[in-house]
Amino acid sequence: MSASGSVLAAGTDDATTGKLFLSRDLGATWVEQTSNLPAAARFTSITVSDDGNKIATTTFSSPGRMYYTTDGGATWNAPAGAPSTSKWQGVASSADGAKLLAGDEDSVGGNLWLSGDSGVAFAAQAAGLAVPTQWRAVAASSEFTKLAAAVGTSGGVYLSSTSGAAFSLATGGGLPTSIFWRGVAMSTDGSVLAVVGTSNVWVSYDAGATWYQR
Repeated sequence: MSASGSVLAAGTDDATTGKLFLSRDLGATWVEQTSNLPAAARFTSITVSDDGNKIATTTFSSPGRMYYTTDGGATWNAPAGAPSTSKWQGVASSADGAKLLAGDEDSVGGNLWLSGDSGVAFAAQAAGLAVPTQWRAVAASSEFTKLAAAVGTSGGVYLSSTSGAAFSLATGGGLPTSIFWRGVAMSTDGSVLAVVGTSNVWVSYDAGATWYQR
């Protein structure tokens, strides 16, 4: 969703009928996106810039890749550098849409990927990470200084306060480091985080230094 709420994006997660849709009138009407997108795909995650013009989405297998637009959906393209046949599960961006973080849940080559040009190209990020790993969900602060990534299969939550230059495993307050994480969310300034496991929710109010089970 854009900052004003006028631009929304939604995708369906179905390998045979999955489509991507955009609305520019607060959800009153929706338009199917087709330019350079697969006829059907499992759309798993979407991020929208504040102005609604820069949007990125991920698909999970068959085909598994990322797509981005910088013109509000008029044209879509696949980024350079990132695998085109993987299991993408999460994508997050800075408020202006210039920087992106994406997670790949492939059990063989799963990585975190960073882009500094609105999705045109991505590069794998390994500093402080246990890779390959099945990354399930990602989140980013508005300025993209703080990032979070959750492992989907018997793993932990990794945090960065350096725009992704390096990550470290979050452990404060007894946060589990080897469970099945399903989602992660972050406030605009990165100070408040929430992560969802298979049967519990953990929250941090100090950028991940300490955690509380809810």
